[in-house]
Amino acid sequence: MPHIHSLRFGGLLVMRYFTDELWKEINSGIKERREFAEKQWERNVEEYAILFENIKHRFSKKFLNIYLKEDNFHDFKLKEIKVLHGKYGYTDPVKVSLVIYNESNVWQLDYVGIEKIALDYKKTENSSSHSRQFQYGFDNFSYDEFFQINDRIMSHEILFASGATLLIYFNKILIKKVAGTTK
Repeated sequence: MPHIHSLRFGGLLVMRYFTDELWKEINSGIKERREFAEKQWERNVEEYAILFENIKHRFSKKFLNIYLKEDNFHDFKLKEIKVLHGKYGYTDPVKVSLVIYNESNVWQLDYVGIEKIALDYKKTENSSSHSRQFQYGFDNFSYDEFFQINDRIMSHEILFASGATLLIYFNKILIKKVAGTTK
């Protein structure tokens, strides 16, 4: 069973394997805490790999190939998050779109058939920048988890380096390469 720190957001249990708390412990200045957290992290990586193997058939081959080739988008930067609302009265009018990038590629992830969206962001100050206030915002796309909620719905939770999280319950995820600059 993964190390779970009973994080709840809007009544939902979130980030079961790659939690912000565990990540903070890995970066702890206390050697014993750091070593314990690193061992737990490795166990969680192994357990999540088994879980992901059992649900990866739910993704299109295109998405899965890109997702794995891009190392789960680890350390990609967030360019934009859009919540789009289609025509009222239509089935599934809400769509979520993310644009993320690294030095080489810009990808747009479109989530359709939205059931739930939860965004938890708190502005954090960078105390190491003395000459001016530098803000990271969401910071890098650090870790993520996919889960099967039921026969139709999947969840995707993203933990950003700032500690912010984005949780989306969706029916389908689409991906496309975006032309142009990464910045």
